[in-house]
Amino acid sequence: INAEYMGIMIKYLGRHFSKYVLTIDQGTTSSRAVLFNTECRIVELFQKEHKQITPKPGWVEHNPQEIISNVIDCVSNVVQRARENHHIKASEIACLGITNQRETTVAWSKKTGLPLHNALVWLDSRTFDLANQVVSAHGNDINFFKKLCGLPIHSYFSALKMLWLLQNSSKVAAAAKENDLCFGTIDSWIIYNLTGKKVHATDVTNASRTMLMNLNNLHWDDYLCREFSIPLETLPTIQSCSGFFGAVDKSIECIANLPITGVIGDQQSACLGHLLEPGEAKCTYGTGCFVLLNTGNKSIQSNNGMLTTLCYKLGENEKPFYALEGSIEMGGASILWAKKNLQLFTDYNELTQLVSSVKGSGDVFFVPAFSGLYAPHWRSDARGLFIGLSQHTTRAHMLRSIIDGMCFRVKEVIEAMEKDAKTPLARLKVDGGVTVNDFIMQNQSNALGTMVERKSESEMTALGCAIAAGISKEGNVSVSYTHLRAHETLRYLVCRLLLEKK
Repeated sequence: INAEYMGIMIKYLGRHFSKYVLTIDQGTTSSRAVLFNTECRIVELFQKEHKQITPKPGWVEHNPQEIISNVIDCVSNVVQRARENHHIKASEIACLGITNQRETTVAWSKKTGLPLHNALVWLDSRTFDLANQVVSAHGNDINFFKKLCGLPIHSYFSALKMLWLLQNSSKVAAAAKENDLCFGTIDSWIIYNLTGKKVHATDVTNASRTMLMNLNNLHWDDYLCREFSIPLETLPTIQSCSGFFGAVDKSIECIANLPITGVIGDQQSACLGHLLEPGEAKCTYGTGCFVLLNTGNKSIQSNNGMLTTLCYKLGENEKPFYALEGSIEMGGASILWAKKNLQLFTDYNELTQLVSSVKGSGDVFFVPAFSGLYAPHWRSDARGLFIGLSQHTTRAHMLRSIIDGMCFRVKEVIEAMEKDAKTPLARLKVDGGVTVNDFIMQNQSNALGTMVERKSESEMTALGCAIAAGISKEGNVSVSYTHLRAHETLRYLVCRLLLEKK
């Protein structure tokens, strides 16, 4: 989907936003601030990486103080650049949206506002034994709570991370006894700090990844909290993705008093960026790969290893939309591992040249289970492997097998998803860093036997967050989700016409 397509779209669509929208995209490896203009295009972007702390094999932590410092630094740089490069005043920015890595869990003190432990990252597998204990205590049924929360009992989700912190951190345990403990995912931590420690809140999509929210009423579930020994009073207030979360504190001068009007988990935000209709699916290729299928206002309980989760809820009085999700533990991270750890290639042009030089993987197969296998297997004890190596094997074959391993994991998830949805997928919308590589995306399309649609807009997660923030009545932005969805239908029709012309 190229410049010709975008030119046609802009000609017919006109303007979406009447003011600028600022978004924070806090991810697994970095934080970004992105400013969107009246045509939903990026005006400025600033990105800053943070340290990956790995005290033991399988343990992954982030420093919450480093994350919030980087977030504020990114925002400050974007606002400054917008002023210097485009003469955009801070007063022209209507609202702020936040999107974030999900499941990653922070514990902090109500009194001091300081973290009590490093954040436990979604990839962290230290709760493997704890998950097995919970499964054993509930009839060895990994899906014991699934009808309530849509999720299997697994180290991936926040409830077990909270429980581990209560059991293994003396500071967290003491704070809980003194009613001085706040738990939250990264969105909550950012909101808390941006509002001057006044607001402890989250949205339905992030709450749906904790194992503690009831999917039917979208409230914290007393029974689930008791089962995981999580004090209800430590949890944030749950709101819709679009609405008023609070105003930025005056101490953050560059965006003081800016209303926070959209909060949504990163994968669900990409769904909004793609404007997924019920029955449509997208895959984001980031550190992992995340396939979400919009199932509309109905939550579908999977019989094939998929997660049932919130897709979005765009207003307190609006109906929620649900999704089936297939989470794949390693996506772009496996390619980065081949580059940094194995030194199989030096840059991504060389990667393309190498994988294009062989007809296939030479019977080499790669399983990217560095942190176990997520959907549809949910095997925390699985480990990555190469098989089929021979004297004929070259680094080109190994790289091809890594790409094939990622693409066939996506295929495996989509096939399971189609069984649950009882309908074949007509096309797959894609985004994320890996999607810039034409070879990999064609390989994915070949594996699926269906069209893969890659938009020219690169920041779909940030765009979805901007939409969530902008459609809020408090966002003061002239944009309607229904209006945007109509535009997306036109996008698709124009795209197909261009393809038929070619």
